[in-house]
Amino acid sequence: MRLLAKPCFLIGAMGSPQTHSTRLKALRDAGADAAAMARIVGPVGLIPSTRDPEMLALSVLAQVGAAWNEANRRGFATGI
Repeated sequence: MRLLAKPCFLIGAMGSPQTHSTRLKALRDAGADAAAMARIVGPVGLIPSTRDPEMLALSVLAQVGAAWNEANRRGFATGI
């Protein structure tokens, strides 16, 4: 819940689609804002279900780069 209050352009979460569904349900039950929850990407990474550490890192990096580009295109400002 604390992370959802931060000005993040993307929140990547590891785990299976079922884990992500359970995570979102728990956040909804705790009163999380739907718009804030929409920033959570799970499972994180562009290549689904990869278990190879190097490929997972590359997949996540590519997704973060794409999300950063889109956020900047929309005028996202960050304090980073």
